[in-house]
Amino acid sequence: MIQMRIAIIDRTKCKPNKCNYECYNFCPLNRAGKKCIEIIDGKPVIDESICIGCGLCVKKCPFKAIKIINVPEAKGEVVFQYGPNSFRLFSLPIVKMGKSIGILGPNGIGKTTAIKILSGQLKPNFGDYNKEYSWEEIIEKFKGTELQNYFELLSKGQIKVIHKIQEIQKLREVFKGKTVRELIKLDNPLLKEFGLDKILDRKIENLSGGELQKLLIYASLSKEGDVYIFDEPTNFLDIRERLRVALKIKALNKTKIVIDHDLLILDYIVELIHIAYGQKAAYGKFSQPKGNNTAINEYLKGYLKSENIRIRDFELYFLEGTEKERGKTIYLEWKPFTIDLGNFKLEAEKGEVYKKEIIGIVGPNGIGKTTFIRALKGDFDVKPIEKKITISYKPQYIEPKEVTVRKLFEQMNPNYRNEFYDSLLIRPLELYELFDHDLTTLSGGELQKVITAAALLKEADLYLIDEPTAFLDIEERVRIARAIRNIIKEKGKAAFVIDHDLMFMEYISDSIMVFEGEPSKYGKANKPLPIKEGLNLFLKNMGITIRKVNGRPRINEPGSRLDREQKAQGLYYY
Repeated sequence: MIQMRIAIIDRTKCKPNKCNYECYNFCPLNRAGKKCIEIIDGKPVIDESICIGCGLCVKKCPFKAIKIINVPEAKGEVVFQYGPNSFRLFSLPIVKMGKSIGILGPNGIGKTTAIKILSGQLKPNFGDYNKEYSWEEIIEKFKGTELQNYFELLSKGQIKVIHKIQEIQKLREVFKGKTVRELIKLDNPLLKEFGLDKILDRKIENLSGGELQKLLIYASLSKEGDVYIFDEPTNFLDIRERLRVALKIKALNKTKIVIDHDLLILDYIVELIHIAYGQKAAYGKFSQPKGNNTAINEYLKGYLKSENIRIRDFELYFLEGTEKERGKTIYLEWKPFTIDLGNFKLEAEKGEVYKKEIIGIVGPNGIGKTTFIRALKGDFDVKPIEKKITISYKPQYIEPKEVTVRKLFEQMNPNYRNEFYDSLLIRPLELYELFDHDLTTLSGGELQKVITAAALLKEADLYLIDEPTAFLDIEERVRIARAIRNIIKEKGKAAFVIDHDLMFMEYISDSIMVFEGEPSKYGKANKPLPIKEGLNLFLKNMGITIRKVNGRPRINEPGSRLDREQKAQGLYYY
């Protein structure tokens, strides 16, 4: 096996003004008179061509900013590198014209960088980050590969790429002061289907994350192009909106590339999947395209059979099935209640939660899910729970404060470093490396893990967790689901969890509460139901059927034989 040694310095962690340049001073090559590590403009730079990989700089760095990595199966074919000692991409997904291609993999592995290259926003630099390559040079580099023809067409403007970006929040800055009406075409029937007709006069900076997402997807589908790229199109969308968007993207009869972390949705939209693998913030590669079933199964197992590469040293077990039984000991009960907010009304049936039970809450946005758990928390005049209890609440929207992760955890629980939390929460979520980071400097995914962990650290009777999977990749969703289940079960408490990832909800929940009604006007909170019964009711309300294949749920094509048969039998989640 051919390997390449690379040195990575995480510039977000490197703090040369707060250290004594331990990496420079302890490097054995430096001490022997060679220049393996130099200080340039006050920052260390490692010469990878002479680095011997001893790891002393890694051990001595007080901020854990340095990694020395041996990249397996690397033959020097770097496609893109941002700068010295930075992330590098070793391959690209193959664009098969007329096909629908999915990209599946963890965050920080180069997926967005790859599609920026395929869309023409970035040009490959083949590791020479100081040089801008011409199209002729790029095409020569890819000569004899399936991407040669694609880049030839892209360079001549013979392919028009429509790219729905991942960073939808950028719209608020770029189009501040503009209204929705000013930015989009109004003659597409999708305008009403996506609910955008109701917000035409709203300013962009005042739109929610879900509204921004739908606006960008609508704008992309309204344009004429040859290749359509959708980078994480399900973020901020509820389950109903995800399925609606998935149906429209799937129906688009053009070449499509889709990146997403919702396996159920990605599996439904695409025909082939590339698996992205590597090491976060260090390097990334892409597998050959595989059929959906093969790709997803190999990804979950952590082993790429045709490439003979293990991408993870453990399997992802996401599915426990719907045959879970509710407990025998009632832990808490709540009375039926009504909350009238003027323009919105929520009515909740009475219900109970059992000891060690996790109740999953599903329903569209604007239907009262968050209002319900806030009522349990005591934010309104009604008091559904008569018993005096302590509650830990993880909110849907997180506003980071200027405090370190370590300090936050100490505030939530001074004993957070004990073996219980270490083994079930902090190590599984890989939080130790974030301890000295300020919350305001964390990425969306890192912040999500930290705030959810902080809520679980608090000693409470009831845990209310609102949308814990936002910004998380599939591996992180599995980890956080296990952490929540393990903490609740081991503590002997109870929890309510709101989320829009159906596979996540089936895994984490012991029972399901279905919210029905008319979004933004009226909501009804049904009592908790067994998982299969609850998901069946929820999908029936949406007119969607899902079948299980080898334990993994898959969406049936609307109107297909399987769809018709399941509807006739009343089996919407089978």
